[in-house]
Amino acid sequence: MREHVPALQQSASSDLSRLGSLRTLEDVVGQLRELETPAQAPMAPTKSGHQTTGDTLSRFTVRAVEAPATGYAMRGLGDGPIAITDDGMGVAPRLVRALADRGVAATAVTSGVPADHDGVVFLGGLRAPGSVREALDVQREAFRISKAMAPRFASRPGVFVTVQRTGGDFGLAGTDPTKAWLAGLAGLSRTLQHEWSQVSVKAIDCGFDGADAVAMAIADELTHGGPELDVGLCTGRRITLHTAPMELTSSPHDWLNTDPVIVASGGARGITAAALCALAEKYRCRLLLFGRTPLTGIATDDRADAEIHATINRLQRRGADVRYRAVDIRDAAAVADAVAQARRDWGPITGLVHGAGVLADKLVADKTTQQFDEVFSTKVDGLRALLNATTADPLQLICLFSSVVGHHGNRGQCDYAMANATLTSVAAAEAANRPDCLVRSLGWGPWAGGMVSAPVAELLQARGIPLIAPEAGSQAFVAELEGPRDQVEVMLTATDSAGRVPFLMADQHREAVST
Repeated sequence: MREHVPALQQSASSDLSRLGSLRTLEDVVGQLRELETPAQAPMAPTKSGHQTTGDTLSRFTVRAVEAPATGYAMRGLGDGPIAITDDGMGVAPRLVRALADRGVAATAVTSGVPADHDGVVFLGGLRAPGSVREALDVQREAFRISKAMAPRFASRPGVFVTVQRTGGDFGLAGTDPTKAWLAGLAGLSRTLQHEWSQVSVKAIDCGFDGADAVAMAIADELTHGGPELDVGLCTGRRITLHTAPMELTSSPHDWLNTDPVIVASGGARGITAAALCALAEKYRCRLLLFGRTPLTGIATDDRADAEIHATINRLQRRGADVRYRAVDIRDAAAVADAVAQARRDWGPITGLVHGAGVLADKLVADKTTQQFDEVFSTKVDGLRALLNATTADPLQLICLFSSVVGHHGNRGQCDYAMANATLTSVAAAEAANRPDCLVRSLGWGPWAGGMVSAPVAELLQARGIPLIAPEAGSQAFVAELEGPRDQVEVMLTATDSAGRVPFLMADQHREAVST
């Protein structure tokens, strides 16, 4: 096999990329102390004008760009047999034959991966899910398979590939509303590339149907597509994803001046609370805030309770009418009941802001199913509950607080990466179906505050890893609500005083809005 399909050599990792793969703030600080040279900054972005303390925020969008195949195989392909998981559409057996024709041994499997196999091509994302729940179950299945493979991949090379069907561009243009909930599969691959140093990883998005055509296209990509991580395949077209600086142009929307009624998850604490305070400062609005912490009638010594009271007071001082409900955002019935009551009192819901999130950072090998579900479900099932509760409302705003980790992956955060990649795809699908609604998926870089203490912040910034100041992030959020409708996925990161963006796309600010 090696004589027929040569593999490209992987380039050496830079100090900065090693930082991007670290799991916790403690890991980052430890690595920073060990490094002898400052982090490199390969990207010079367009500045948005939002100021942090000595830094600026930079704004990026993601686009699909043409990417001809290199002609090389994935490294390690052909070193051992590959397991092809069932897709239910007849692709798996055809892919086995197509790979055999190219000198690669493969086996179609319906459950488990044989112990002597050195790779997996997960085809679950090709299924035609009958519901959002079925689509999310496919993602959970992919996590279980990756977890099962982790012990053997810790000690030997291999190949791991996820395949989905979200339009051939990872949902950027707005795929089928149900298939959009499959998009987190790419987030899994993006994270595994950081965790499995010996394993070749790839995320493929097929934008066409037909079992024979799909099997041939996947086989060609594995044997001729080289090491490229994100690859979209359409008829006669191969793309990858490119992050590009993009200036924010103002495009005011009338809804901001008509007493909007906004439902916000995670809005009573953390970065979402700061953002909503900036919104209330500029626009009169009614806010229904969801959080997990039961709120007493008066402020207490409990930190979470006190923080929620402080947020409510700040919002009210800025003219907002505020209601807080202690609800698990994943509880669809409870969310619907609270939204219905707000609708009866205030009128139709006109905006959603989904900022709730929790983290349980562990490598795939060590992460439990319960930990995965807690992180993954808070984001995706929380969004699902909010959308279902407002199906009949004239929504003019949907703003999802995502993270750059959804686009780049991060060691220890497969669940978070998968959830945020899903949010972005769903946002694009919603935008395609709601031409009168401003839809944003904001992929934040690391914020100052919270888990980032002052000493840690100084170390990070000393090595060229600036943090988003809360005021700058909040103003950037408000500015996005006056931006163009055609830019759904936006990433916002801090830059240093020289206007550089270190390519540390990790969500180290710990957006744990677990109220």
